[in-house]
Amino acid sequence: MRTTDDLIVALSVAPPRRLLGPAGAIAIAALSSAAATVVLSVGWLGARADLWPALTAPDGVVVFRLVFAAAVIAAALSLVRDLSVPGRRPVWWPVLAAALLAAISAMASHEPGSAPVRDLSHHLEHRSWMECLWKIPVLGSPALVALAFCVRYLAPTKLTLAGALVGLAAGGIGAIGYSLHCHDDSVAIVLASYILAISETAFIGALAGPLVLRWTSSSMVTADGASGP
Repeated sequence: MRTTDDLIVALSVAPPRRLLGPAGAIAIAALSSAAATVVLSVGWLGARADLWPALTAPDGVVVFRLVFAAAVIAAALSLVRDLSVPGRRPVWWPVLAAALLAAISAMASHEPGSAPVRDLSHHLEHRSWMECLWKIPVLGSPALVALAFCVRYLAPTKLTLAGALVGLAAGGIGAIGYSLHCHDDSVAIVLASYILAISETAFIGALAGPLVLRWTSSSMVTADGASGP
C-alpha cells in the first residue's frame, strides 16, 4: 500500500503519460475559457460603444486594464503549472513581475496624484466600480470551472494554494471580459475594484480547492502502470 508521499515521489520521477503536458493543458483551458468569457461579456453586458476609441485614447486606461489583467493571468497560470507537477517547486518571480508592472502602469498614468479630488469623488459615487465586484467573478466562472477540471486531471499537492491561484487566473480572465464593457476610466478606481474582484475569485478558488482538486484515479497512475490505493 503506497502512501501519499510515495505517490508524489513516483509521479515526480515518472509522470503519467498524457496527450498534453501540464503547460499545454492549462493553456488550452485558459484560452478556451477566455473565449467563453468574452462571448458571455458581450452577450450579457454588451461591449462599450466607444471601445476602439477608448483603446487608442492617449490616457491608455483601457489598455492598462487589459495589461494588468493579462499580467495577473500569466503569473497565476505559471504558478498553477508548477503546483500541478509533483516535485516541482513554484517559481514566484512572475507574481513579483506582475505586481511591479501594475505599480509602474499606475504611476505612468499620473493617477491619483494628478486627478482632482472632485473627479475621484465622482468615480467613487459611480456604481460601476461596485458592479464589477460581482460581475468579474461571474464572468470568471467559466475559467474557474475549466481550470479547476484541468488541474484536477493533473496532480496538484497543495490544494488550497492551487485553488487560490486557479481563482486568481479566473478572476483575471473575468476582468478582461469586464474591461470590454466597463466605462470607468479612473486608474485608481480600476486598481481598487479590479484587485478586490479578482481577490474574491481567488478566495472562492482557495475554498473550493481542497474539495475539487483532489487527485483523480488517472492522476495517480504512473508511467509504469502502478497506482495508488
